[in-house]
Amino acid sequence: MHSSGRIHITTAEQKLLASFASRPDTVLSREDIAAAMDSSMRGRSIDVAVARLRAKIEPDPRFPVYLQTVRNKGWLLRTDNPSGGMNAAS
Repeated sequence: MHSSGRIHITTAEQKLLASFASRPDTVLSREDIAAAMDSSMRGRSIDVAVARLRAKIEPDPRFPVYLQTVRNKGWLLRTDNPSGGMNAAS
């Protein structure tokens, strides 16, 4: 995240973040995200969009705290205390 606390996100990133925020702590698949985006975004383009959003909102995108990958399922936006020990894959 930028030191000023402000970041610029695109319209697509806003929609993506809104889709995660509307279902916090819930795994969203590519299909869920494609439906929420209401666009032609599909497959790997969703992966890229998630990576770009993660790069903007995470303190260290290599070790995501908020926007986490759940292997073979999708992603989730964590709203609990990230250091609280919850396992995102469970």
